Amino acid sequence: MGPAVRDAEGEGARWARVLRLLPEVERLEQAAARPPDPVVPMGAADGPVDPARSSGTSGRTGGPPDAIRFPPMSGAASSLSWVVQSVLLPPGFDWVEFVDSARGRAVAAALEAGDVGTVTLEDCRAVLITLARQAHFVEGSLDAAIRAGTVGLVLRRARELLGSDADTG
Repeated sequence: MGPAVRDAEGEGARWARVLRLLPEVERLEQAAARPPDPVVPMGAADGPVDPARSSGTSGRTGGPPDAIRFPPMSGAASSLSWVVQSVLLPPGFDWVEFVDSARGRAVAAALEAGDVGTVTLEDCRAVLITLARQAHFVEGSLDAAIRAGTVGLVLRRARELLGSDADTG
């Protein structure tokens, strides 16, 4: 989507395209909050492996029994990254500069504390773009942000700020 199309599309409509992903993000947050399934080696009739008493590897995970395995989420992260970068990314936005700025650090601290009262719509945009761009350099970082609840927190704050301007229906 080029700048001319982006300019013709209203702010609420652009955010609505991003906010349509919120139910999937929330589903993945909830899935990550549940404890992982017990590791059961292939062919084991005795049930789950007790990691405290096991020294082998699990045929199911291909790794040590105490390794935590999260459900695959790269499809959701990929969709989010594509939509955010194609719909919200303004020309010339420097995400590294945002991360290093006083405002970027303040927003990060607010998100970490779960206190989004001072987070603006522009902050939400900057955080989502930053997470999407970082995913190009740090594999799994956007998936981790989804699992940790950061993406959902930002999307819910954006929805709150937009009110009825972002009709996702």
